[in-house]
Amino acid sequence: MNRLLSLTLLILLLAMQLTFPLKATAASGTLNYTALGDSLAVGIADFSRGGYVPRYAAYAQADTSLSVVLQNPLDSNLAAPGRHNGWTSSQLLDALRNDVTLRNLIANSQVVTWDIGGNDFLRALNTYSAGTCGGPDNQDCFRSAVATLKVNWSAITAEVLSLRSTSNTIIRTMDIYNPFVNVEKDTGTFPLFKSYLDDVNRYIATMAGANNIPCARVYEAFNGPNGDQDAAAKGYMSSYDPSGIHPNDLGHKVVADLLRNLGYAPLAGPGSTGAPILVTEENSNRAAAVDSVTLVRDPFSVFTTQNFSADGRTRVTLFAANVSLLPGENASAITAQAEDSQRRFYPLTIEYVGKVPNIEALTQVIVKLPDELASGGEVWISLNLRGANSNKALINIKSP
Repeated sequence: MNRLLSLTLLILLLAMQLTFPLKATAASGTLNYTALGDSLAVGIADFSRGGYVPRYAAYAQADTSLSVVLQNPLDSNLAAPGRHNGWTSSQLLDALRNDVTLRNLIANSQVVTWDIGGNDFLRALNTYSAGTCGGPDNQDCFRSAVATLKVNWSAITAEVLSLRSTSNTIIRTMDIYNPFVNVEKDTGTFPLFKSYLDDVNRYIATMAGANNIPCARVYEAFNGPNGDQDAAAKGYMSSYDPSGIHPNDLGHKVVADLLRNLGYAPLAGPGSTGAPILVTEENSNRAAAVDSVTLVRDPFSVFTTQNFSADGRTRVTLFAANVSLLPGENASAITAQAEDSQRRFYPLTIEYVGKVPNIEALTQVIVKLPDELASGGEVWISLNLRGANSNKALINIKSP
């Protein structure tokens, strides 16, 4: 690369407002934390420390030696953007989709946690107890609650990941405990309720694993490995709560301890490496990407006459962190793909991988746009290096 092009590229990068990996953000000494959820996230019945959220924030601050700032503290009504007593999964999903303040908080956070689903089950349980659950077996409300919760959980995950990535954000979630084991055993409803709860918790574990989100096993901690232990008998539930559903101080500490034990990946220490990270514009998921010849931002045309190849195809330069080739490796060690709005995937040919001049922490990756993207629209770009997936970042393809 000649000196003039190197200087031009450096000026372009410095002019961009970019979002760098968590390691760089944490260097400022602060981690912004947004907590999401229902009354569990609000901290109802933890009279000493205000719930697992401030407990976990304190743990993270002590363990990382960074200042952890809760972005959505509770107001005088014990509510905050993203945290509300009584919320169901549908209500949390609606807030994630439509509350601009909440979306901005998440987009500017390096720590995000959520719990949800207890109220979905509680409503179904109350309907079942009233004999109005529906169906010949009086269980339709449970089946409906499980189906809705699964759909919502997937959508909640997608919304969070559309705003932050597991490659540069500490994202954590948890499964759902049963507060009524002994009561259900006394009434003979325990096997029924457990079957539906087990189904949802398996789904949560699967979804969390598929999206590289560590999941706190609250169900096992509160109800034992077989789900048949009573949380109140363990001393985890509040005796002052007439509903019987909220943990006490000790119960909230157990939840915070579980989150703490998951560690703080991808928070990077000195000299550490992790998954590749596509650099994005500040406070957005838009990739820092330019035409490799003209150095112009998107939208990109798939076809162009301004390139150094005879095929007339556009090459795009992406910028990434945590991308270093080992001795003997070449560009074939890394792969790239595009994903359209219909979740169709297109492999991208990588033609060059090399360090950005004068910015050692960044690598430029040049990809060729495939003909299949010629119809235009926004697509998600991601990288994979030795089996480790990057975050996803958007680029815009110009319509013909």
